[in-house]
This record gives sequence, C-alpha cells and structure tokens, in this order.
Amino acid sequence: MRTTLSVLVALSVLVAVSLVRADELYQETPLAPSPPIQFRAFGRSVAVTGDDALVGVPSAIVGAAQPGAVRRFRRIDGVWTDTTEYIAPSPTTGVSGFATVMAADGDTLLVGASNSTISVNRDGAAFVFVRAAGQWTQQQRLTPSDPTDTAKFGTSVALDGDTAVVAAQEAPLGELVSAGAVYVFVRSNGVWTEQQKLDPPNPQSFGFFGISLAVSGDTLLVGDFLHASSQGGAHVYERNNGTWSYVRKLAGDGTGSFTFQGEAVALDGDTAVVSADSDSDQGSGAGAAFVFTRDAQGTWSQSEKLFASDASASARFGRTLALEGDRLLVGAADESSLTARNGAVYLFERDGTGDWSESKKLTASDATSNDEFGDAIALGTGMAAVGAPLRGPNSTGTAYLFEL
Repeated sequence: MRTTLSVLVALSVLVAVSLVRADELYQETPLAPSPPIQFRAFGRSVAVTGDDALVGVPSAIVGAAQPGAVRRFRRIDGVWTDTTEYIAPSPTTGVSGFATVMAADGDTLLVGASNSTISVNRDGAAFVFVRAAGQWTQQQRLTPSDPTDTAKFGTSVALDGDTAVVAAQEAPLGELVSAGAVYVFVRSNGVWTEQQKLDPPNPQSFGFFGISLAVSGDTLLVGDFLHASSQGGAHVYERNNGTWSYVRKLAGDGTGSFTFQGEAVALDGDTAVVSADSDSDQGSGAGAAFVFTRDAQGTWSQSEKLFASDASASARFGRTLALEGDRLLVGAADESSLTARNGAVYLFERDGTGDWSESKKLTASDATSNDEFGDAIALGTGMAAVGAPLRGPNSTGTAYLFEL
C-alpha cells in the first residue's frame, strides 16, 4: 500500500537553511557563507554518503570565478546541520558547470564539470574527492586521453569503488557529430588512470551516447535514449581481466518510437532499471520504468514494467532513477498533483519473491509550481535526497532529505 512520506529535512541555501520535519516547520539562522559563494539552481545534483548530504550548485561563484560547488550538510547527533563547507575544484581556471552531476560511493565523490575548457573549448572535466578524518579533499582531476572541442566530458558520471565512469555525450565519432563516448577510469594506490574508451555500438549524429550511466562491480549500463527512432534503450558492458566488452541492449517490450528509454538508468548487482519517461501507457508522457534481472547464466530479461500508482499525463515518471538493494526511487519532475509541475518521487520496494511495489510517494510540503522536485535524486542508508533546483525566487533551488 502506498503512503505519502513527510519531509524529514529540507535543505535550502540562499540566506537560510530550511528544516522541515513531520510535525513542524521552522527556519534556522540565516547563513553568511564563507568563503562567499552565490547560489542558483541549488539541488541540481544530490548525493548521500554516510552522515553527509551533498548538494550540487553548478552556478556557484567561488571568488572571482564561477565554476560551481557542492554544499555539504552533515548529520551530527541525529540532526542534519549545515556545515557551511563547500567542495569546489582546484584550480578553478577554465572550470564551468561543476556539480551539474555527481556520484558518491563511501568516501569517494565524483563530480562532473562538462562545460569546462581544459585543453580545448568545452572539452570538459570530472573531479574526484576523497573523505578522510571527516574532510573532503580533491584527489584528482580526470580528463579524457583524446580531448575534443565541445565534447563535454563530464555530462554524466557513475562510481563504484575504484571504478569511475564519465561520459562525453557530445564527443564526435569520425564524421558523426555529438555521437557520444564513455570513458572508464580505475584507481590504484590513489591514482586514477583511463582504462578504456567505449564508443556507441550503433553510432549516429546527435546520438548523445552516455546521457546516463550506472556501474556495479564489473557491469556497466550506458543510456542511449535516441537510438532506434528514439525508442532508446541501455547498453550492457561487462569487464573481464580489465577489458570491457559489449553484452547486449536492454529495451522494454511493447514500446515504439519516441519513448526515450535510457534517459536515466540504474544498476545494482543483477538488477538494472531503464527509464522511459515518455511512455504513454498511462497517458501521454506519463512515463514508466523497466526492470531487468540477470540470471545465474548471465542472461538479462525484463521482469517488470513500473508505473506510478497515480499516473498522469506529462508527469515524466522515470526522468530520474536511484537504486540500492531492494529500494528504487523514480523521479517524476513534471508531476502536477499539488500544483503545476511541482514534481514527485516514488519509492518502490522489492519483496521476497522479487516483485516490486510502490510503497511511498514523496512530495515537498512547501511545493510550488515548476519546482522540478525530483530532477535529482539519490539513495543512502535509510535516506533519500531529492533536488528541486528551480524552486524559489530566480530558481535558487532547494534540496530535501527523507527518512525511509
């Protein structure tokens, strides 16, 4: 049975941090960030790792530059507190769009900065940070071995242990424009090196291969949402003795063109989820998510097609995904149950028989129109983080934490 979950904590940074609990709403003391950073689109990306909640602000100003930054919140004695700490790239020269996307795993954080100009115009970059003794420090800047003009390396990222995956979704391939490419990096003794570059198996101009990524162990899932007349899908790769090989494409049954499968993907062990946020089974653009499982012989097959229990046209259910064990978050940033495009996130849980069912619907208690709540989502242990990057005056943005 589905229940609506109250917001445990809302994190908002412009002049104050808003904390929203199940039974009360109150404001904390207005912040005076140090060093000075100006915020817009707070919540464009989110991550939860341990007792840290991380919120991306890709338009943040750091000193005289505008590279973007990550704001850090920390759980202290059970209470989420704004640390007034910022995670920012160093040096900031040429960096732009930092924290549009990020991924965290344990004490490692991977942040994309796809609008950066490092070697050539907007070739892009990604940055790795590590946490030690409670502090985040930059470990390395990642760039591709073959930087190309406007490739936008860093448009999507994925991280699992010592494997980092970064897409350059506007990378050319021969004469093909914006075909896209994916780069895999591995860490050894604290140093990251490029392991392999993956080109699209069915390349096309403006294919944007790598629009979404997920990695789990030696399996990689790459979104290819414009493939096959925009039916889309996701491609599975597996690593053996340090080499990645193509396995197959995952695409949901019974869909036609323009369902845009693979705009978001999620992967954990033998479970993969592929979005189809333009699927129209429940109404035009209501959206869906396909669940695939891998059996003992290594064969992938579709096990379920998920919808929102209150599916509505144009909600774009599946725009974002987050998977951890037997919990799945599905974002629907254009859902309009409270007001126009307030957004919603749905929690699905898997039972002992392997079936998924919706257990909760997450919405903001202070929702307003066009917030894009659910445009960014992340799962942590017992927690869900949700970004609403367009909420507030001038789209200053808000992020929310929910206790699951």
